[in-house]
Amino acid sequence: METDSTTKGRGSFWLSRKTIEVLLSRKATATQIGACLVIARFTDAGGRFSSAGIKVIKAAMGIGDAMAERAVNDLQTITPAHSNKQLLYPPEKWIQQQDEQIPERPIERARIRWVINDYKAAPADRIWFSNELVDGYGQFRQPLRRLKQCGDVASRLLLKLYEQNAMEQWGGIRPYPNICHEFTMENKGAMLDFNLWHAIGSNDVHWNVLRTVVMGEASKSTNSVPVDDVKTFWDALKALKSCGFIYETIVVLDREVTNPDAQPVCVLDTKNQHGDTPKGEEGLGGETARLAGKLGHPVTDNNGRFYGTYAAIVPTHIAPHVAGIYRLRFRVTNPLNHGVMPTWARIRQIQEEAGKWIEIVSQFTAQPKQA
Repeated sequence: METDSTTKGRGSFWLSRKTIEVLLSRKATATQIGACLVIARFTDAGGRFSSAGIKVIKAAMGIGDAMAERAVNDLQTITPAHSNKQLLYPPEKWIQQQDEQIPERPIERARIRWVINDYKAAPADRIWFSNELVDGYGQFRQPLRRLKQCGDVASRLLLKLYEQNAMEQWGGIRPYPNICHEFTMENKGAMLDFNLWHAIGSNDVHWNVLRTVVMGEASKSTNSVPVDDVKTFWDALKALKSCGFIYETIVVLDREVTNPDAQPVCVLDTKNQHGDTPKGEEGLGGETARLAGKLGHPVTDNNGRFYGTYAAIVPTHIAPHVAGIYRLRFRVTNPLNHGVMPTWARIRQIQEEAGKWIEIVSQFTAQPKQA
């Protein structure tokens, strides 16, 4: 979707939830998914009429004419189950079948070349992407070329993670029934009205429904699915992380990740493999680690380096759960978009509140002990 803010890297576009469902159910390839994203990136405000030509698809994905043409031809054959409603239409066929006129454009470069079927999606069923997923920015040039190199499973997985993005509630991708990093909690004792907890890192966990969606029905049960299929799924996740499409933020929650009413209490850390931690996403893990060391329960080695365990300071009435929640790098960040400003206002609020807890306990530990 082209906007005035496109040149500033703040623009965004969307696909309908149904469109994503069709791509996943038909096991779309990385090339097909990439081409669909490019076409959607160059739609107008309505999200259907696109000016993206073969040249634009080639440039964004780093592919040749034949592959780009095959991708758009394939997209025209993809339909929902028990339906002949294509995912992608050329304008002439759309006019013929839908009896709807195509917007006129004053110049050839801007003329409508494709119509994406939004399956009459309501605004709540629009899944948003940043233009930068197609355009790239800084050192992240041609992200869709990288995504294609990650493979078909990784491309479908990323598409599903966009569909499950829930920044306003979770500060990232909804962990259940998707994926997160699991920590084991140990209570290390109370000070005043607060408890010190250790969050001991273990491994990423995922739920079968996610693997089934991105790999097909054969992966529905871990009891019958081949080991190689499970490995393929984990390799896809690893590829998305190593290429910078997703990264992990360590969040203290007030309930288990499987509880739909769970809420973030504070952010401890953001683990970014590509450059510095994004501004505004710094956590309190360094402060809680220093305090834990003073209290005789360190979470760092003798050189002050983390070894996979985090410290959390919370009021005694909270039974905390710590999880690594994944975030999309190329997510919508324009403050004019719905939910963006409330999300970051809320994160700032919980960070300020948790910072006050740390300050109270720090002052308590600094007081001289009475004989």
